[in-house]
Amino acid sequence: MPDFLGYILIALVLALPLYGAFYAPFKIIMLLVNGKDPLHHILRYQCFISCTLSFIGAFCAFFLYLATRGHYEFFLPLAFFFSIQAIPMLIMTIKAKTSV
Repeated sequence: MPDFLGYILIALVLALPLYGAFYAPFKIIMLLVNGKDPLHHILRYQCFISCTLSFIGAFCAFFLYLATRGHYEFFLPLAFFFSIQAIPMLIMTIKAKTSV
């Protein structure tokens, strides 16, 4: 498979997990910069969705790393990053006080 087709496949497979996984952490950082407590202002389901999509992104990145037999080496650190990011989002899901 040519490299450009591989990169298109990568972008399509990881687009939703990347967007969802980075939404809640970005919102938490913006709340902290504005001086607000994220546990009182972020919704519980947003952290849960971010946690779920982080786990899905980790699985997809690790699967694509194995499927390409290590040809795209950046998948392995990306899978570890998603796994590490999912843990704080799971903690924020449990500790968040705002729910709908």
